[in-house]
Amino acid sequence: MKLSTAINQFIADYESEGRINSPHTTLAYRTKLGHLADVTGNRDPAKIGPADVKTALSRWEKNSRKQAHSIYRSFFSWCLTEGIRTTNPADMVRPTRGTEPQVGRITREETARFLTA
Repeated sequence: MKLSTAINQFIADYESEGRINSPHTTLAYRTKLGHLADVTGNRDPAKIGPADVKTALSRWEKNSRKQAHSIYRSFFSWCLTEGIRTTNPADMVRPTRGTEPQVGRITREETARFLTA
């Protein structure tokens, strides 16, 4: 099986299960997984290892890298469930550390005080 075929099945399953509900989420999954397919030469998902995942992750920075890692973990977890793989190579890669957003958020109480003022 080619990786692109597995990606299409994965996204179709996630959409039908309600795990992907937005065109933006679908685009993020397709973009990140498409890059993994490019890096690995679209080979069988059973033959992709942690080094391939690291190479694919090296393209992304900060929170985009964290999102990509999460998507790869979900994809390979799905592969485990479907019997395509026996291990999750994304779990074998050190987790990506995210960054805190620089935008300050006000609390519900602060919002209420602001609206009454």
